[in-house]
Amino acid sequence: MGRPTRFVMVRHGQTADSVRHLFSGSGGIDPELTELGHRQAQQAAQRVQESSAPGDYSVLIASPLRRTQQTAQYLAESLDLPIVTDNRLRECDFGEWEGYTMGEVLERYPTVAAAWMQDPECVPPGGESLAAVRRRLQSFREDVTAQYGGTNVLMVSHVTPIKSLLWEGLGEVDTVFYRLFLDLASISVAEFYHDGGSTVRLVNYGGGVVA
Repeated sequence: MGRPTRFVMVRHGQTADSVRHLFSGSGGIDPELTELGHRQAQQAAQRVQESSAPGDYSVLIASPLRRTQQTAQYLAESLDLPIVTDNRLRECDFGEWEGYTMGEVLERYPTVAAAWMQDPECVPPGGESLAAVRRRLQSFREDVTAQYGGTNVLMVSHVTPIKSLLWEGLGEVDTVFYRLFLDLASISVAEFYHDGGSTVRLVNYGGGVVA
């Protein structure tokens, strides 16, 4: 089987939108980290650094959105790595749902919202389906494994992209995707082999509120 390509995936820290539990994708206002979010990102970087040796990571790749770039900066400084930005790691575009809570979306768009929670091909008005996010993450994973195969790849992204790679690593079972939970600044790890095999080694480690 050979050595797999290991994706160490860090979710960004807290933003004002996450405090209010709002849909906050790539089609919204692109919020920055809060003060707590910066502390969470620092702690995530410390955890990654403490569990690795110099030179362990071949590349650090991040979403272009501000909250992920700010989170990635702490990792870049801790590990002495430049940040490579890849647009495929951006969060899902939630269209007209951006800036609303789930409760507000269910009230305003009851039929589409109910379908969206069951069908990954369902598209929020003016937005992007979960299946579309999965497809761009599969493209990302294929390109990264072709370029950095057999190495450790550090990635900073959002809930939907990270869940998409975990979903792929766990065998692409839709019910698994909807049941995964990822805290702010959490760390997850998935490995992909050249022969098509995959392993998920870690989910949602170390995330959440920092005192």
